[in-house]
Amino acid sequence: MLGAFHSQEGYAQSETSAPGGRDWQEGFAKYGLDATHALGESSFYANVAWVSSATTGQGDAAGYTTGDERKTRLENLYAGWKSGNALPALGVDGIDFSLGRQRIQLGDGFLISGDALNFGEGVLGAILTAEALTI
Repeated sequence: MLGAFHSQEGYAQSETSAPGGRDWQEGFAKYGLDATHALGESSFYANVAWVSSATTGQGDAAGYTTGDERKTRLENLYAGWKSGNALPALGVDGIDFSLGRQRIQLGDGFLISGDALNFGEGVLGAILTAEALTI
């Protein structure tokens, strides 16, 4: 995912930022490996995935980012077992057991399981991140 942005105003002016508009680019990539191995009626599965993101240019118009942000983080690392048709009374995959770092979604994810906000490293981002850590 890539995006290029322009604003005619910079809304968070500081002593180190130049007045005027802002041009910046943002992007991210998610990549990894996913494996499944059938074992009779059941199956084992595993996943490992990373997310890399970057902001370049002058940073966003609100001042949350400086344009120098680069991060790569481990997003998923888990393994599990699905019962498949091994337990017909429970239906297909009536048991799905997994361990590790993974996304958990409740219901359809409409209100819960939304995207987390990245405050960035800019002036406002540093203030908001510090306040979030003290709560």
